[in-house]
Amino acid sequence: MAQQKNVAKKSFAKGVMSEWKKIIWPTPKEVLNYAIVVVIVCLIVVLLVFGLDSVFHFLYKLISK
Repeated sequence: MAQQKNVAKKSFAKGVMSEWKKIIWPTPKEVLNYAIVVVIVCLIVVLLVFGLDSVFHFLYKLISK
């Protein structure tokens, strides 16, 4: 029973290492490009939320007069 667990652990470790070797890591240039895209998308979302908040705040002020 204990020997089967050791075999299973070794098999699992071999599988992990096999999959680890298949990973294609991004280059530093790709990471920089992805980071820039993320920052731009975040800024767009911030502006969108700010704009909607301003519009709803304005409409609320009109309604509550």
